[in-house]
This record gives sequence, C-alpha cells and structure tokens, in this order.
Amino acid sequence: MATRSKVSETQKRNWEKRRAGLEQLSALKATHKRVLEVMLMMVPLVERQAHQGDPLARYLVDELEVAETARKAEHVAASGLIAEHESSTS
Repeated sequence: MATRSKVSETQKRNWEKRRAGLEQLSALKATHKRVLEVMLMMVPLVERQAHQGDPLARYLVDELEVAETARKAEHVAASGLIAEHESSTS
C-alpha cells in the first residue's frame, strides 16, 4: 500500500506541474495574441510613415511584405500537400 500511496503522490505532483505549465502556456498565448493585435493596428501608421519617406518604416513595410509572401507560400505548399495526399488516398 505504501508504494501505491507514493505513486499517487508522484502523480499528483506531476499533474500539478502539468496544470501550472498549461496555465503559463495559456497566459503566454493570450499575451502573444494581444501583441499581434497591437502590431496589426500599427500597420496603417507604419505604411503612412513609409510613404512619407521614413527609412525605418519603409524597412518594416518591406519586412511585412516578405513575411506575408512567405506565409502565402507556406499556405499554397500545404494546400498542395493536402491535395496530393487526398488524391493518393482516393
């Protein structure tokens, strides 16, 4: 019986650590989402500054365009893989 109780205590500690980790992850995801929301609100301002000749804003706009192009390419590649998989399993 002592072994069972010991395992139970170990399991409790592990579950508690896992729960705490999940809470931290949830908080981190919420923070990340908020940062992205703020960044998206700033895009029009940065674009305006870029059109007015601000070199840093121009750089940021260029980086946004590169990131968007990469995201679209990943989406197209993933769609192609999905279509290829579906056609091979049909």
